[in-house]
Amino acid sequence: MVQKAIFDLAAPKRMVGIATLDLGASDYGAKNAIMRLADFSGKKLRINGTELERQKMAKLGATGIGMPLSEVVPALDQGTIDGTISGLSVFVSFKMNDLLKVVTVTNDTFIISLAVVSKPWLDTLPADLQKIVIDSGAAVQAKAQAWEVDFTNKLANDWTALGGTVHTLPPDDLARMKTLLDPVGDEATQDKPAVHDMLQMVRAAAAKN
Repeated sequence: MVQKAIFDLAAPKRMVGIATLDLGASDYGAKNAIMRLADFSGKKLRINGTELERQKMAKLGATGIGMPLSEVVPALDQGTIDGTISGLSVFVSFKMNDLLKVVTVTNDTFIISLAVVSKPWLDTLPADLQKIVIDSGAAVQAKAQAWEVDFTNKLANDWTALGGTVHTLPPDDLARMKTLLDPVGDEATQDKPAVHDMLQMVRAAAAKN
């Protein structure tokens, strides 16, 4: 049900969803390391710029700064931002170890990507080839889920090899963080009925698993 709702988001763009891909968690990195929940306080952290992210940062005592990924390293170097929320692959591939040493894991946000194909293109194919395309998406999704676990573990090793540290907040801080962030989804979507409905759908699905 949730996947169909995500696929439906592509329809107005004349695209057809064929897979949803879990690309791992977004982690936190800052020049002054985030070792405890209180360390978020006062920091300016790069975000993608969504209202949900801004409210999340505010709950943690930080300020979310909307910024393209391409500007993150210069902004860190110049002190425009104190840190960023990014996938571990970003910290490694951008070699941010020159600017920060600790990546903090909280698992409060996961990166989900949608794989799509052009509907006008798909409609030009005969039915049997259309089925192959759709089935290939489902096969890639299953393989990607298994691959992501190994990939994340490799990234953690790569970050360590660069001289960095992967740190997880203590259990009491994680519990407090969950309490702080629990209302954010409802508050950020209260004026967006369609988004709020999807939030409720995701929560219902999560409650079953």
